[in-house]
Amino acid sequence: MSPARKAFISYLLAMNKSLEQAGYWRAKQDEDKMTREGKLLMLLAAKHAGLLAPSELKTALKSLLAAKEESYTSYREEFDALYRARPWSSGHPKHHAR
Repeated sequence: MSPARKAFISYLLAMNKSLEQAGYWRAKQDEDKMTREGKLLMLLAAKHAGLLAPSELKTALKSLLAAKEESYTSYREEFDALYRARPWSSGHPKHHAR
């Protein structure tokens, strides 16, 4: 199972109050292979399952957000440009046509 899938499943289980501590730590072993989004899902899972103290969550979140991630940067920029140009955008002329 991919690390991203493990992170997402951990998050879903935590939201349903079904994430066990052992399962979380097994998924966390692959954290170095996860994207920033996967790592954020793991932090959210830990928060909702009560597996990390608030101070630990804050420290982990700060270091995660401070770290530069190169892998999807160009795709994010392209997505952002496409997203802003979508027809349903409030700034798009078609949005105001009636």
